[in-house]
Amino acid sequence: MRHPDEAPFRARRHRHPESGFTVVELAGEIDIAATLALRPRLIRLATGPSPALAVDLRHATFLDAAGLGLLVALRSRVRENGGRWCLICDHPVHLRVIRATRLTETLRPSPTLEAGLLRAC
Repeated sequence: MRHPDEAPFRARRHRHPESGFTVVELAGEIDIAATLALRPRLIRLATGPSPALAVDLRHATFLDAAGLGLLVALRSRVRENGGRWCLICDHPVHLRVIRATRLTETLRPSPTLEAGLLRAC
């Protein structure tokens, strides 16, 4: 059980050494509260010359419309800056939501980091 003072989400960032991608692993509930907290930091990662950003949702337990909106905004910012984008997602419910909202071609989820880096756009 989660402690009342503990955030229902976590974010961890690291650099993938071979590809140069910044990988952001999101865990827990990616809802409107998480989105409001994470958005400024993640937008900074997607800004600048040729950013390379991978968002890993494999440990996310919940993803709502605000979370999807953040993912679309990040991907758009990366592409506007001539960068490369990668979404890692293997959760069947999250993938169903991405398909139902017709964001599969936009977000291009991959089941593993390695697969995502290979098809990064």
